[in-house]
Amino acid sequence: MPDRIDSIVFDMDGTIVLARDVAIQSVKRGTKEMFEELGIDAELPTIERILDSIGKPSPEYFASLFPDLEPSVRAKIQQRIYQLEAKLLAEGVGSFAPGAPGALVKLRRMGLKLGLASNCGVGFLEANIDAFGLDKYFDMILCSGMRGYPPKAALVKEILAEFGSQIAMMVGDRSYDTVSYT
Repeated sequence: MPDRIDSIVFDMDGTIVLARDVAIQSVKRGTKEMFEELGIDAELPTIERILDSIGKPSPEYFASLFPDLEPSVRAKIQQRIYQLEAKLLAEGVGSFAPGAPGALVKLRRMGLKLGLASNCGVGFLEANIDAFGLDKYFDMILCSGMRGYPPKAALVKEILAEFGSQIAMMVGDRSYDTVSYT
């Protein structure tokens, strides 16, 4: 049996990148625009609700932001928010978590396999890859949107199986990022 960790899987948002401002701005602006366009008279999600929802799989994220809206209306708002997220990331809103790039480079130099698993949708992941060059730090990147929104544990297990990992760890900023993956 190996005597050291051979792989580390990281959560993305809140762990490797900080996109809090992206979430707040895109949800506030996208919701306002779509409510006006669709003639919806309702309150915008609060900053507290937005922040509490970050990290959930996209379907849960949008359901928690808009619990009283029909799924078809929610989907239209979701698309506008996705567009704004990509635009904001391309404009430089959001950043790496302090020390993340250097730590990732050091871990790779140590010979560790690095994976990234996120509950986000494909568009948000791609926008983060483009904005931060994440693909140069990780051996494998998956998001829930690529696999039909399974629990994050399924993504982590897939990454570790691909790596042939014997001893691994998961690093995240929320309790559900680090549930048991055995």
